[in-house]
Parts: sequence; structure tokens; C-alpha cells
Amino acid sequence: MVTPTNRRTGFTLIELLVVIALIATLAALSAGAFFRVRAAQTKSASEATLNKLGSALDNRWKAIIESVNEDAKKNQGQWPFALLAANGNPDVAKSLLIYAKIKNELPMTFAEAKTATIVSTPTGTITLQPRANFSVLPNSTTNSPEESGACFYIAILTSAGGGAMTDGEGLQQQSTDYTGTGWSGSARVFKDSWGTPIAFVRQAYTPELNSPPYARSGNLPRDPFDPGSKLNAANFPSATWTQIRGTPPAFINANVPMVYTYNTAANATLAPNFVPTVVSAGPNKLWEADLFAGPDNDNLLGYRLRRQDAKGD
Repeated sequence: MVTPTNRRTGFTLIELLVVIALIATLAALSAGAFFRVRAAQTKSASEATLNKLGSALDNRWKAIIESVNEDAKKNQGQWPFALLAANGNPDVAKSLLIYAKIKNELPMTFAEAKTATIVSTPTGTITLQPRANFSVLPNSTTNSPEESGACFYIAILTSAGGGAMTDGEGLQQQSTDYTGTGWSGSARVFKDSWGTPIAFVRQAYTPELNSPPYARSGNLPRDPFDPGSKLNAANFPSATWTQIRGTPPAFINANVPMVYTYNTAANATLAPNFVPTVVSAGPNKLWEADLFAGPDNDNLLGYRLRRQDAKGD
């Protein structure tokens, strides 16, 4: 007589737990890979936006330089006053007028955007009235990276001058209305892929810019707003340089020497290189006290992306 064999028709509890654990592990690994890929894509998209805005910025301030050359050629606009301010030196006059126009057309704060730009020397004064396109900006009781971003948006997309950007790059999709702390209303800003407004710095100073590949040993500091390197700190009183520079907003590290081009190699180390640039707050969406330094600085710097063709920081 054959005795029937007992057959198991299910899984034991231990087997079920093992299978569940394996599934959970695989799911965790897959989720981790998904979020890493997503984070990389978000950062890459932000870098692409910064590169587009960097190109627009380059075009804008180069167009301003061309407009000064045109003013000089036709003896129009503020050129006669710039020539007086430069004591008759046309090369110095060009650099003074370039600085004045760039400050006037690429402001960093609402107050700067709505105030006349004045550059005075012992021999003359350049005066540029605030541009009408900035009149839509709200009032503000403070300044912030977001405020510079709102000024930059208008300067790039609605400027009446040459070099204004069209929306052929689709950057309107990368913009949003934003209301900052202390603002009397909202303003349009470009945003990164994390949804944070993109800041603009007209004169970014950082020790990095005094080292290769941004500078070569022994070279004089580079001043992008003084193409002929004609300005000299000894030429004008300090008040003139303060007017040219403008008051650095609180989010710019004011401890860096704020003196421009010297014409002697011995003094070159006193005048750091600088660049105009756009800046993203990065994945943590937080601005450091200084945009270019700090213990947890994950900011994306536009000049770094464009100069080295590097990724992030």
C-alpha cells in the first residue's frame, strides 16, 4: 500500500519575508537611481539656462560699448560731457561713459534702476536719467539677489537699447512673477530649474578670477568695462570711483578691494579681476552671505560655466 506524500501548497512566513525584503531593496535601489538621475537633469537644465542668460548678458554689455563708440563717432548724447569729464582724453572718456551706461542699463537694485546715473570728475559730469523700462519695478526697503534678478530680466528682455534679447531661446518659460521681502509688489524674474530666481552681479569679484584659467601670472587685472585699459585709480578722486562702481548690494562681499585697473604691474595685485555674471542658488535654493563663497556654497556661477565649459562648481 502506497502512503500519500504531504505536499506543501504555500510559502512559509520566513520565505515571504525574504521575498518582501528583496523587493524592498530593489525598489530602494531603483528609487535612488531615479532621484540621482532626476537631480542631475535638473542641474543640467539650470546650467543650460545660465549659459543662455550668460550669452544674453555678453551681447547686452557689448552692445552698450558699441553704443558709446557710436556716440563718440557722432559726437552725440553724453559724449561731449564725457570728454569734459576726461579732461579731453577720448580714450578715458569712452571708458567713463561705458561705465556710466552699463550702470544705467544693467542696474542691480531697484533704487539704482530708478535713480539717475551720475559720474563726476573735477572737469565735468556725465548724467544719465533712469530708463523708463525700469519704472515698472516695485519699491523696496532692502536689496537681495532676487532684486538684482528682477532688474536683469527687464534689462535683457525689454531694453530699448541694442543687444536686447528676443525670446527665441524660450526663456519666457523660465521666468515667473516674484515678490521679495520688503517689495511693494511683484516683478518678473528668470528662474532656475529648482524654481529660484536667478541673480545678476554686474561686477563679480572672487580670488578665483585672479588665478588661471581666468588670469595669467604677471598680467594686469582685466576690466571688461574698460576695453583699452585707460582708467587709472590715480586719475580721479575716490568719489568718482564710488560713482562708477555704485554701492555694492549687501549680498556682494564688500571685503574684496573695490579698486579698478592700475597701469603698473606693481599695483596689479590690488585690483582683482572681475566679470559680470548670473548666479543660481543651486539645489539647496539658499543664497550664501557671499554668492561666491561659504561653507555650503552650491551656487551655480554663470561665468564659471562659460569660461571653463565646466559643470556646476
